[in-house]
Amino acid sequence: MRRILTTGRVIVIGLAVMLAACGPSTGSPPALRSGEPPTTRIPIIVDADFDLSDIAAILILLRDPTVEVRAITITGTGLVHCQAGRLVTRYLIDELGSSDIPFGCGREQGGDDAHQFPDEWRVRADEAFGLNIPPQAEAGVPRDAVAVIAAAVDSSPSAPTIVALGPLTNLEDAFAADATLADRVAGIHAMLGTVDAPGNVFVNGLDGSDPLEWNAYADPSAVAAVFATDVPISIDGVHPRAAAEHLGRHGIYVWDGDFYATGLIERLGKAETGGVLRLGLVHYNTDEEVDRALEAVEGIATAARA
Repeated sequence: MRRILTTGRVIVIGLAVMLAACGPSTGSPPALRSGEPPTTRIPIIVDADFDLSDIAAILILLRDPTVEVRAITITGTGLVHCQAGRLVTRYLIDELGSSDIPFGCGREQGGDDAHQFPDEWRVRADEAFGLNIPPQAEAGVPRDAVAVIAAAVDSSPSAPTIVALGPLTNLEDAFAADATLADRVAGIHAMLGTVDAPGNVFVNGLDGSDPLEWNAYADPSAVAAVFATDVPISIDGVHPRAAAEHLGRHGIYVWDGDFYATGLIERLGKAETGGVLRLGLVHYNTDEEVDRALEAVEGIATAARA
């Protein structure tokens, strides 16, 4: 499970081998086209708290010829602290010949309902889980994550997708600072929980019996704020059919699939993952029914409030 952290030598060695093999590309990347429809390479913004799996994901994304990483932001309310996160980010993008990618860190305090990751986990994240990163001195004034996200959206040749690998604090702040961002983001792919599987939060009396994931538990109010926007949100590991069945068991009737909009679903890259989940709200639905449906959908990702 993602938040059961390990410093296993095999994992660290594997990352080291990936870094060694993933030097700067000698080939020319596919040309970018401005405007809509989306560019040949999908523009993405990575928002991460630098768990070991986050580092591996960033390495893969930086070398994937089908995507273009427009920016990397560090979630200060997650595992890594800002200073260490900036050093790891600089090391990764330098090693892969992508030194021009902008990066920055957000605030390190969550909302009133936030929960800090265990100190021992954060120490290991600050040490990059044993990766051999040469000492570096920070140059210039550290950039703020909100400014980095806004600039990346503004400069993107088409609406970027945000890959959220940590708590959603930076995204909450970015959408609060500029209400137009929600309309200019293609979607958010987030790791926030499961539907019918154990969670991975084992503190404060929680035992994993619910589907709660640390990224949601770390800053629940940020999750709620992001879910309140109009940005399409995909929850990793949650199939639309599983979500529909889960909601059905709670008396909320929804649909899943492509709804005969096959071309659109293929264009959105959702065909191979079951399409989308559709909620049909009409004039005779009450406010209470709407609230209950939205809370249930949010509960699929956040699972519980502590």
